[in-house]
Amino acid sequence: MKNKVVTAEIWRTSPYEGYSASTLGRIRNDRTGRILKPGKTKLGYLIVTVGGQSRYTHQIIMDTFMKISESEREVLSDIDHINSNRSDNRLSNLRRCSHRDNLISEHRMSQIRHSCVALNGQGEIILKAKSMTEMAELLNVTEATISIHVNSGKPLETGLTIVRDNNTDKQANTAKGVA
Repeated sequence: MKNKVVTAEIWRTSPYEGYSASTLGRIRNDRTGRILKPGKTKLGYLIVTVGGQSRYTHQIIMDTFMKISESEREVLSDIDHINSNRSDNRLSNLRRCSHRDNLISEHRMSQIRHSCVALNGQGEIILKAKSMTEMAELLNVTEATISIHVNSGKPLETGLTIVRDNNTDKQANTAKGVA
């Protein structure tokens, strides 16, 4: 017999009258029993209309399950999606944090996940990587070194310049040498 992971959905009445929120990130109209279908913002956040107003789904989930005082809210002003997927509003994927910590986390994740290329002195691509982490491994340097050089535009000691790869097709975006 194989082990199975059972995920339970727990519903609680939200602070928004007439609506409940679940640990799986869903919002329900208590009067009709209907689960609301979320829309998506340009930035990828899920929103629902509650009480005639559009609200972020992640905000409703946290206000329902992780209530904090106004003084705490001044410090822990943001809600971070731990896996950086803005449409994953499961309670287990959300955490309260300061705005500064949220910006650092988001910036770091975008840098680590962003594909990049190494250019020689003539501007020719000689190496591609699907992330800065992978480029650091290929060149045997730290992620911080890659990040610093990508942001500054200055070449590494080897003479290679590392830049973000905005033209890489996602499927062909694997680390490889280019002749």
